[in-house]
Amino acid sequence: MNSWKRTLEERGESGDTLYAIIDFVKTQRPKLVLLENVKTAPWKNEELQEKHIKKLEMEYKKENNKTLSTEELEEMNKRGVDQQVLNRGIDLLMAEVGYSSKHVLLDAKKYYIPQTRQRGYMLCVDSNILKNGTEEAKELLEKWESKVRMLAHNASVPAEQIVLAATDEMASSVARFEDFATKKKINNWVSCKAGNDNYRDCLGLGDERKLTSLTEADYKLLPDFWTPMPGMTQRVLDVLEIAHLRSVARGMDDRYYR
Repeated sequence: MNSWKRTLEERGESGDTLYAIIDFVKTQRPKLVLLENVKTAPWKNEELQEKHIKKLEMEYKKENNKTLSTEELEEMNKRGVDQQVLNRGIDLLMAEVGYSSKHVLLDAKKYYIPQTRQRGYMLCVDSNILKNGTEEAKELLEKWESKVRMLAHNASVPAEQIVLAATDEMASSVARFEDFATKKKINNWVSCKAGNDNYRDCLGLGDERKLTSLTEADYKLLPDFWTPMPGMTQRVLDVLEIAHLRSVARGMDDRYYR
C-alpha cells in the first residue's frame, strides 16, 4: 500500500495533533469541542471506509487482474484499519471517548467573504452529561447545523473592493516583506535565544538590551539613525545587542564611534 498516505495512527503531524486533542478531551471532558481542518480530512468514518474499499478494489484488480467479493474487500479493509495501515474517521475516534459529533463543510464565499475557501468543521458534544445521552446530543447537533446554515450569506462585495491597489504603499511594503521572507528563512527565536543567553553568560555581558530596548514581547525602540528593515528580527537585534555590549566591555560605545 505504498500509494496510501500516512494514517492518523501512524502519528504524522496531523495525527499527533488530533491524538493530543483526544487525550485532552479524555482527561478534561469539555462540554463542547469544535474541530476545524481541510475538507479532505477523514471526518466521517462511514464515508472513509467506503473510499478505502473502492481503492482496495481498484488496486487489487490492477495487480491481480481479478476482483474480490464485497465480503473479501470488507475483510481486507478491516485488517488494514486494525493494523493502523488505514484511517478511522474522526467521528468514530470522538465516539470512542463518549462524544457525539456533527460535521459540516463550509465555504467562505457563502459566508460574506469574497474568497473560495472550503473547510470542514465538526462540533462534538459530551453525551455523558446529557439526560438522554446520545439521542439528545444528536438533536442539539442538528439544531447547531441548522443555525450555521441560516447564517449563510453570499459575499456582498467583489474581492476587488477589499484588496489593496497595486500602487498602494501598504501593499508594496507587504510585498517587499513577503519577498524577503521567502528568500531567507527566519530562524526560530526561542532556540537562538538560548544560544545567545549562554554566550552572554560566558562573557559576563548581562541580559540588558540598551541599544534596541528589545523585550520578550518583541517591543523595540531602534536608534533614530537606523533604517528599519524586514530582516531586523528578534534574533538579529539580539546579536547586535551582544556586539554592542562587547564593545562597551572593551571601553568603547560603538553608538558614537566615528
